[in-house]
Amino acid sequence: MKKTWLTTRSPRWTDPVTSTLLKGETMYTSSEPGSGLLLTFIFNVLNGFIDENVNSYKNWQRIIEAFKHAYGLKTWLGDDPYLIREAKENLTSEEFAKATQKKIFDDRTCKKPTYYGAGNFPPPDTGSVNICVLDIYGDSVVLTSSLSRNFGAGIASQSTGIILNSQMGEFSSPCGHGEGCLPPNKANFIEHGKRPLTSMSPTVIVDIDNQMKFLVGATGGPRMITQIALTVLKKLWFNMTLEEAVQHPRFHHQLFPMVLYLEKEFDVKEQALVTAFRQIGHEIEIEECPTYAGVTAIYKDHNNLYAVTDPRRPGSSYYIYT
Repeated sequence: MKKTWLTTRSPRWTDPVTSTLLKGETMYTSSEPGSGLLLTFIFNVLNGFIDENVNSYKNWQRIIEAFKHAYGLKTWLGDDPYLIREAKENLTSEEFAKATQKKIFDDRTCKKPTYYGAGNFPPPDTGSVNICVLDIYGDSVVLTSSLSRNFGAGIASQSTGIILNSQMGEFSSPCGHGEGCLPPNKANFIEHGKRPLTSMSPTVIVDIDNQMKFLVGATGGPRMITQIALTVLKKLWFNMTLEEAVQHPRFHHQLFPMVLYLEKEFDVKEQALVTAFRQIGHEIEIEECPTYAGVTAIYKDHNNLYAVTDPRRPGSSYYIYT
């Protein structure tokens, strides 16, 4: 590692993606090449499209389909403002979200990625770490970072001891085609100065008085997006406690592969929903040892503060009193 590698690299300061949630809260989340745009799109689609019945299979079916449409549009994203312009406009458009609602049905699903807007094949997306911090003044930070795979490239610089990441593998390659003969994503091709597309979506939510209400982020590759979305929905929309929202059995669909993944606990506790999913036409895989995203979250309710770390992955929560 050379000193010039570090001196010629600097953080890129960008405006967050901002949107209004189902009950009027304001959400701030990461811009591209992060996936905050997809979170924004998911909530735009679900706004006015689901009710507060946590046991309704229609609600969960609509959420699953919103996930699939989000991952279809993800295949157009990358660190290239020109190439992703149309996709970015669609993902933040309420009109586009309304049009997407008309493509979602309660009694059936589709197994063609192109139906969900996929035009390219997604690259691999792995690993990360997330922290949420809130101080006594209301200042807050949600930070997600990644070496990609465990211990990154598995190489440490002899001169600095810094472990090198393996993020080059998360760019798209111009060689070959993916599932359904879809081409690779040009917006995510390797170029000097570009950052690879990532599912990292650190998120801050404030109430109608612009006071911090919810900090949430996750680890776990492409599953980060759906698990952050589920945690926010379960807490703010289905009125679970923060602990329940994080620990409640989960599902995941990322379009590639065309499989609805369910935690084993979901299959045990929500058998009626699982039966409904099968009847709708979802191909289901029950995961004995799921590699689900580990969610980290802080929630503030008036003068009460709650912090939860996902038991699915190693981590802990701390309250520091001064």
